[in-house]
Amino acid sequence: MTALKRILRISLATTIVFFTVSTSLVVAILLDDVSHTEMTGDNEYVFAAAWGAPDLSGDGKFNDPYSVAVDAKNHVYVADSRNNRIQKFDSSGTFLGKWGTYGSDDGEMNSPSGVATDALGAVYVVDSGNNRVQIFSSAGVYLGQWGMSGTGDGQFNSPRGIAVDAAGNVYVADYGNNRVQKFSSSGTFLRKWDEPGYGDGQFSGPYSVAVDTKGNVYVVELGNPRIQKFNSSGTFVEVWGPYGPTEWKYNRPFGIAIDAMDHIYITDTTNNQIKKLTSSGTLLNVWGTTGTGDGQFVTPVDVAIDTSGNIYVADQSNYRIQKLDPDGNFLEKWGSDPTGGGQLGFPEGVAVDNAGNIYVVDTSNNQIQKFNSSGVFLGMWGTKGSEDGQFFGPKGITVDFAGNVYVVDSENNRIQKFDSSGTFIAKWGSYGSGNGEFAFPKGIVSDVTGKVYVVDGNHRIQAFDEYGTFLTKWGMYGSGDGQFRYPRDIAIDAAGASM
Repeated sequence: MTALKRILRISLATTIVFFTVSTSLVVAILLDDVSHTEMTGDNEYVFAAAWGAPDLSGDGKFNDPYSVAVDAKNHVYVADSRNNRIQKFDSSGTFLGKWGTYGSDDGEMNSPSGVATDALGAVYVVDSGNNRVQIFSSAGVYLGQWGMSGTGDGQFNSPRGIAVDAAGNVYVADYGNNRVQKFSSSGTFLRKWDEPGYGDGQFSGPYSVAVDTKGNVYVVELGNPRIQKFNSSGTFVEVWGPYGPTEWKYNRPFGIAIDAMDHIYITDTTNNQIKKLTSSGTLLNVWGTTGTGDGQFVTPVDVAIDTSGNIYVADQSNYRIQKLDPDGNFLEKWGSDPTGGGQLGFPEGVAVDNAGNIYVVDTSNNQIQKFNSSGVFLGMWGTKGSEDGQFFGPKGITVDFAGNVYVVDSENNRIQKFDSSGTFIAKWGSYGSGNGEFAFPKGIVSDVTGKVYVVDGNHRIQAFDEYGTFLTKWGMYGSGDGQFRYPRDIAIDAAGASM
């Protein structure tokens, strides 16, 4: 294969794109459509073909649904973050309208991360990338805004969650400033809780906020995974989290909602569950398992409750909204479906075999997909897990000259080897810093002799033979010659030199 002078890689993408470079074939992972020719050194990159992107931008489709809210008429509003818009639906998922485009002008958005409604039907949007809150009518008509980047009262640093109480006051989780701010419905600053730290009443990355019928305020933190409760005067009441009741230990709460009976609903993104609690923190019920089926979740990030007690879940990595009844039974779903053959959800690795077949690491779906050189889907393998042939956050992939496929199974801290049809052959590695051990490895490549080189999170490169036997290693943390700081990928040129 002809050596390339430069390889460009853009992560968090959904499209596989072909370029031709002289007589060589290049496969790139790109976020946006490509409609131009790019010159790099002496090589001319000419667009050839693209495939694999599910419909993430059409009406009723989502690309990173980050927050969900329900108004008094049971209309559902979704902060469709990567599409920089709000979408509106009826309670059955019928698309009703949308507003917002990328930008910083009135009504434009940059990664909206939170949405809430008040009793009059106004819609409040946390425009996170623009460090502001925008107000709209229920039809999407722009009404006003407040906020700017900063640390002063009424300023924000990457705000995330938002809630509105019965009196119309607005609460914003000011994530980057480690505080919660309270405003009037028109944006007048009223008060704040702003002590950073890990103690009672302190915050480390507050992400979501909710208010019950008595005016108690509940705040979900990411930096210290827990929920803190304050009374209407802002006095700390109690905490649930890693050091609280057993049922909360080692979990990662993310989104929060409260029903008319003051039951608390929490999205647990570690276990892909929804948890229901009393207002004093007693666990009442748990729903959900990991998967793509009805009632299953992959990274549920937010939750909302309608007037009938139905539960709406922003099932982020499944690109959809799911609706459950008050007992947690599945009712319906809507949104995108990037889980089928030939569709991709956040691909993070790609390799080409000697026959021109393309292997793609479909990271969010924990699977490998195979295509021919024209983009025709040939097959796929893998599910989420730690058994042979399963993956948890796969990253890199390479194919040796014999057609064997090696996959970096990053969260499982191992390398798995398959034949070209996906049949499991072998595995090696475990978590650690010793020879043959890994700390969330990322990149991988094989050379003409069959040696396999792995980019290890221990700031080093490890070399193995084709059977997984450790051969050598090099590198350590630092900025000097031969040292690395968080290396992510590796390539080998025609002469066998690693880069």
